[in-house]
Amino acid sequence: MKKYSLFTFIVFISLGFNFIGSEAGRYPVDETIEFKNGEKYKYVISYAFWDAGEATIQLDKELAMVNDRPCYNVTVDGITTGIFGMTTIVKDKWQTFIDTAEIHPLKFYRDIKENSYTLKETTIFDHERKKATVEGNKKGKPYSGEYDIAKSSQDLISGYYYLRTLEYENFSKGDTIVMDAFFEDEAYEFKILYLGKEKVFSNFGRIESHIFSPIMPENALFRGVHPIKFWMTDDQYKVPIKVNAALIIGDVEINLVDYKKVYPEKLGKHKKKKKKKS
Repeated sequence: MKKYSLFTFIVFISLGFNFIGSEAGRYPVDETIEFKNGEKYKYVISYAFWDAGEATIQLDKELAMVNDRPCYNVTVDGITTGIFGMTTIVKDKWQTFIDTAEIHPLKFYRDIKENSYTLKETTIFDHERKKATVEGNKKGKPYSGEYDIAKSSQDLISGYYYLRTLEYENFSKGDTIVMDAFFEDEAYEFKILYLGKEKVFSNFGRIESHIFSPIMPENALFRGVHPIKFWMTDDQYKVPIKVNAALIIGDVEINLVDYKKVYPEKLGKHKKKKKKKS
């Protein structure tokens, strides 16, 4: 994998739960899942005792049309804050258009500004041809290319929405989810380990959540058996409530601090929707 700033790498791995994708029908789907138009999540990224950045995930109020297909329009914004913002100026934006029926991306866009580094890039997914077309401009230099992908490959953001459609109750502790993704100019196959359920401490109290851990190749950046873990709420919304990345230089955490147009009541106080009997 290419080198990125630490901030981008952590968001890249964690917030979007990025390397996620699968051929349709490979895993059981939760029919109670609800995507709320206009839903918005705000996260604080912290390192040790300091806040290092903020990130938001927002689903547009209106569906967008791409290739005559209705799509969810999702945007992720990330910035550095505090003392980290004084030394490393980051203002990143990622945007994806997700087919509402297939839950895979048709178009992905990113606008990266990190100190003097700038990049603008658009990726068009053709799932029938199994091709991804990339056009961009990096530090003033244009580039383009066409790449082979697996059918229904996901991008940086769309994978998180696909993950929300899976039926977690069908997973057992220790199960591995194998998925396909494409980013920049490379296709990936990623594995995510399901670690069961627990009540995780959060800004909204202790919340019953499902635990996942991307299976990472051995490297000098991370430590521990499961260096990256993320928690998804055990309800029909499946909100990513917390991420922890155990680095050699210390832990990085991403915590949900605010949300809008998601829960009818306070997080942790709502009733879990019962599944329909077949």
